[in-house]
Amino acid sequence: MRNTLYIFLTLVLSTALFAQATLNHDTGSIKVTVFNNGYIGHNDLGSGAGFVYDGNVDALFTGGLMIGHPAAGVNGMVGSFTSGSATVINDMVSTDGMNGFYSDSFFNQVADASYQDQNSASPLGLNVLQVSYSNTGDEYMFVRLVVRNNAGFTLQDVYVGMFADWDVGLNNYDKNRGGIDKARNLTYQYENGGAADVNYYGIVALNGLAGAKVTTASPFDEGDIRLVLYDWISAVDETPISADGDYRTYMGSGPYTLLDGQAVEVGFAFVAGKDLDDLKANAEDAADEWLAGNVPVELTSFNAMMTGSNVNLQWATATETNNQGFEIQRKIVKDGNESDWNLVAFKQGFGTTTEPQQYSYQDDISKLNADKIYYRLKQIDFDGRYEFTDEVFVENNIPQVFGLEQNYPNPFNPATKITFNLPEQDFVTLKVYNMIGEEVAELVNEMKEAGTYQVDFNAINLTSGTYLYVLKGVNNNSVDVKKMILVK
Repeated sequence: MRNTLYIFLTLVLSTALFAQATLNHDTGSIKVTVFNNGYIGHNDLGSGAGFVYDGNVDALFTGGLMIGHPAAGVNGMVGSFTSGSATVINDMVSTDGMNGFYSDSFFNQVADASYQDQNSASPLGLNVLQVSYSNTGDEYMFVRLVVRNNAGFTLQDVYVGMFADWDVGLNNYDKNRGGIDKARNLTYQYENGGAADVNYYGIVALNGLAGAKVTTASPFDEGDIRLVLYDWISAVDETPISADGDYRTYMGSGPYTLLDGQAVEVGFAFVAGKDLDDLKANAEDAADEWLAGNVPVELTSFNAMMTGSNVNLQWATATETNNQGFEIQRKIVKDGNESDWNLVAFKQGFGTTTEPQQYSYQDDISKLNADKIYYRLKQIDFDGRYEFTDEVFVENNIPQVFGLEQNYPNPFNPATKITFNLPEQDFVTLKVYNMIGEEVAELVNEMKEAGTYQVDFNAINLTSGTYLYVLKGVNNNSVDVKKMILVK
């Protein structure tokens, strides 16, 4: 028993103290190492299997994420540059080991890790969730980065990127060339002549290519390395490459504005191909597969309700990915003639979240001359992609008769909605009474414009029974009464 307990404790302590630092994605075509702190291929100490395609020599010396801000420059894992014996940009610290492999509905090799930029001399207060994906037979691997701002203030002009010190042909690293394909959001390198490796290697910026540079230049030679790298991942340099050399790739997506606590999700695909055309085809396949598995925003409802001279819009999401927000657009119909769609307002989204979210907006239509009013939402991602929702509409009809409509639901427990109509401006009260004439709630007591209104009534503190709701108007001493039933 004592020996069994000792073995159990040893296993638990070993797991806690020696959590996985790396995992090797192996699709049968490519093999690539991911680290629990943002390195890809090899870290700055040379650990890892690198990036191997079709059994060829390792093509990636080191790679890793970069997150740039205009004031602090780049934080991340850039293992190629040292000062003395120390790696200059080696900022991320693992907070959760490496979890995997597991599978989901799209991929049979999934791993995740979390880390923070606390090793940086100027930390931005970033938490990163890294999720890597691959499928057997694919010639690419995905890296999803969920970057959350915990700085305590808004971060603007943020770029999220990747660094790759490709050494295609291994010892022939100084015979590399490369390029940028903006149409495919692709950067790539290859060994000129293919003596040791005839294949091509690249990275796809799946949320758009905002910046890219393939160069032999050292950022040390151009100023502060972190600020130089920020410039390199925030603008595309398409200078043609016509000479062999030891090239490195820098690329980024953005810019993003992150409110405190908000997250942005950015994806990259590490891709290989037998030649440039094959690499481009695989890059396109990777982009298609990524889009198929990523629904930016899952909208669960979108409704419009006339309330007097206002239209109340309400919508809800189940999950959000990279949701910058929603444009609220409107068009009107008068005598059968439709207007163009016009922007009414913008509602900030929640970035990336798995929690349900509720939105609302009230549109004053008192000055509109319309029979019908249509609304739609334009959901916009941080990378500029967008999608329109279905349309909803309201009829802009002034009621002809003063009065109440039957509450819904009825019977109810404990909440219900009461709708009433006013054919003209009036000072009205809406009250609820029990069956012995005692007032139990006052819902409305104010001047209202002509229109249809809906109010919520919650009877959580009342007992089961029949109640009267009474609408009174000053004009013409108007009164209307209806019954509703509370069942608990």
